[in-house]
Amino acid sequence: SDSSIPKDFQRIGIDGDASAVQEEALPNSKEAELDDLYNGLKHNPDVALQLLPPVPLDGGPLAVGVHIKLVKFVDLNEVVGTAKLVLDLTLFWADDRLSFTRQLHAGDKLTIGSDLVWTPDIVVLNQVSEFHSTFATSQVPLVLADDEFKKKTNANVIWTRRINLESRCEVNMANFPFDTQQCSIIIGSWAASRRQMLLIDEHRRDDASELHTSEFWVKNISAFKRNVYMKKAAERFEEIQYSFLLQRYPHFYILNFMLPMLAVTMLTVATMWMNNAGIRMNSATRLLLCIVQIMNITGNWRPPNDSDIWLDRFQSHCLALTMSSVLQSLVMDYLIEAGLLGLPWSPKPHFLDTLLRTAVCLVTILVFAVDLCELVKQNDMRSFYTKFHSHSSRLVIGFVYVIFILLGASSVVSFLWLVLPQELWKRICCLGCSVIAAGAPASKASTRASQVSEVS
Repeated sequence: SDSSIPKDFQRIGIDGDASAVQEEALPNSKEAELDDLYNGLKHNPDVALQLLPPVPLDGGPLAVGVHIKLVKFVDLNEVVGTAKLVLDLTLFWADDRLSFTRQLHAGDKLTIGSDLVWTPDIVVLNQVSEFHSTFATSQVPLVLADDEFKKKTNANVIWTRRINLESRCEVNMANFPFDTQQCSIIIGSWAASRRQMLLIDEHRRDDASELHTSEFWVKNISAFKRNVYMKKAAERFEEIQYSFLLQRYPHFYILNFMLPMLAVTMLTVATMWMNNAGIRMNSATRLLLCIVQIMNITGNWRPPNDSDIWLDRFQSHCLALTMSSVLQSLVMDYLIEAGLLGLPWSPKPHFLDTLLRTAVCLVTILVFAVDLCELVKQNDMRSFYTKFHSHSSRLVIGFVYVIFILLGASSVVSFLWLVLPQELWKRICCLGCSVIAAGAPASKASTRASQVSEVS
């Protein structure tokens, strides 16, 4: 069978409901037979009318079958809003002026130059570059089929062109880098309205799983036909829109953007468990500078956009939570050095310190949980889990898990220490455990324990 014919090729017509074509193997042609057939077509006065389209025998519009095969997806430019593609555009139509039988040619196919016959002006309408090359036909041959093939398919001309195009694409970066982009290719006639030409969609679902780049993979391809009314021409034109779904690979951004900032933010929060306020403020400030430096280094890798995207919110949350940890240490250091916590009506230093750091830690965990839940709504849970738990990021994500669990448990214990009565704590644990859970210095544990024993 001819490789230029799709496996699911159907009969070209307005209904398009005929069964698939089964071709038979035919003997090789002789050079003299090909020359005679070519000369007969070349000197035919009807064929010489290359600028006039063929007219169907029923007098209606010419039915043209359209089939595309996406060969390669090159790139997506988020800033400009264009997608670069390589595709094969195949057109099928019937031209009775080019008919021949197997008696003249021992075969059912004949390849000739497309500049010798009429070809439909069907192009990619939303192409933004090299549009003039779409009409260039002299270098692209086409295939003529015999009358027997035409009876089965209602088409005797097959024309396939490879097109390198850059088409417009509506880019939505709201969930970057876990975004899914939907781009489209609009194919239609440049000048022939619906009264002169009908487009028959011959697209079937193709396996697009192998079409990908280092950043995207083509998840799905769909097609639908529509009628568009042009006011200037006062005519309706048929268009076929092919939509392809692009899924971004987020591994690069998870490993280089998210996990480092997440780990450094949680470490900054953990500095609030240090005893000396000055030392922990110094440590938290250095980690804050690490967050700022990560944002500066990775800034060139994220696409600039005029709207708010998920990665921007995540980075701003990390920066704000880190600053909150530094601010908590700064406030505690100022209150202790100024002696304001020594007043009779002021709270005890360890009580206020425990309250503030518990609030900051719980808010941090809550903010990160909300950010991740926002992504889960847009992604499948299993695939979302797989994206984070790749082989190269297992150690880092395990480290983040440990910090989350330890800080969460410490915050819960500290909060319970503030609200539960002391008598209950003495029943639950030893006398010194309550003091350590509250964040008091270890050197004061024995003093606190002796005071509790005297009171009891």
